[in-house]
Amino acid sequence: MSRRHSITVEMEVISPLFMGGADPRSEPELRVPSIRGAMRYWLRALTGAAGEEFARQLEERLFGVAGDKDAAAGTISLRLEAPNSYQRQTYDQIVGSGSSTRRGASYLWFAARGTRSERARSAIVQGTRFKLHLHATRSSEPEFDLRQALVALWALSIFGGVGARSRRFAGAIQITAIPSDPALHRAFCVQSPDSNSLAQEISVKLRALGMKACASAESDFDSIHPHTCQIFVLRQTFSDVVDLVDSVGIAYLNFRRSQSDAAAFAKAVFERDNQALKNSLRHAFGLPIPFYYKGSETSATLQAKQGEKQIDRRASPLWMQVVRLASGQHAAVFTWFHGTRFLPQDARIAMQDSRTRTTLAEALVPDGKEQRELVLGFFEEIKNQFGLIPVNIS
Repeated sequence: MSRRHSITVEMEVISPLFMGGADPRSEPELRVPSIRGAMRYWLRALTGAAGEEFARQLEERLFGVAGDKDAAAGTISLRLEAPNSYQRQTYDQIVGSGSSTRRGASYLWFAARGTRSERARSAIVQGTRFKLHLHATRSSEPEFDLRQALVALWALSIFGGVGARSRRFAGAIQITAIPSDPALHRAFCVQSPDSNSLAQEISVKLRALGMKACASAESDFDSIHPHTCQIFVLRQTFSDVVDLVDSVGIAYLNFRRSQSDAAAFAKAVFERDNQALKNSLRHAFGLPIPFYYKGSETSATLQAKQGEKQIDRRASPLWMQVVRLASGQHAAVFTWFHGTRFLPQDARIAMQDSRTRTTLAEALVPDGKEQRELVLGFFEEIKNQFGLIPVNIS
């Protein structure tokens, strides 16, 4: 890269993007803080295997330090150049309604549905294009910092997303062009026409990053490393994004139902059966989980707690995201952070009545090995239905 202090990246929304402002149910919008936050996460995931201190220092160098006392700007600033207005669709327009509802997509994106008190969320539609300007005017090494920021943006566009349900195929954004630099265009834009070559492309690019050895097989944050992460590409590709989401979503829904009867589980827990909670692995794909038991017209939430402190959220260790191939087809990429400590060692899972806030049942978190076996069972089901290509990151 010739010496420069800024670069412009052309990007596109690949799957419906549910991103609101202060009111998440308001009109969706692209927001720099959300993109920057996602870039920080994926930079940490890429560099964390080299050690927490190294990852933290690089993240703070590029994106700054938050806080009242120690706040400091990073070397990278972002500027968004987007349409004045976006084409939008409501949740119902995306997944359908009544007998035409796409069950898989509606299951994965359930949080965007309307409720008695809230309207359904709207999404920026796939195909929306925008530009992201990266500036390193505060940097003494602008070429280095810009490239590190591009690496983080590449990881975001391959493995992650922005906005609500970004771990379940929503909010995929992808680098489509870097017009000012053909070499960077080839390095950071998807070149693969099919799923097999995409798995190989991801493998080659990750190895080129020069990941270092992990200090431990288990860490407190997500890290892309052979000891702590597995990545798969769905062999089957789809011309339509929502068809892909719906197909995988139905397989996910059926797998979850095959593992336990949600109605029977809810009934047992609402009747304060601690053993039913102890034997359950429903939390393995993330917390919290809302439940509704028709028998008592009661709703409750399965969540974690540490002592008397409630742990509001434990995001899923499994990312499911969409990548558009050079052929125009769409592939699914699964990124599973199995080596991340799921919850603190002394944490418990608890079912809390949504109205009274009382605890109905609680139990120690089951052994992590059982959780990993459950996720592997899901991958086996996906492999049997669609084919699954492991990405070599060793």
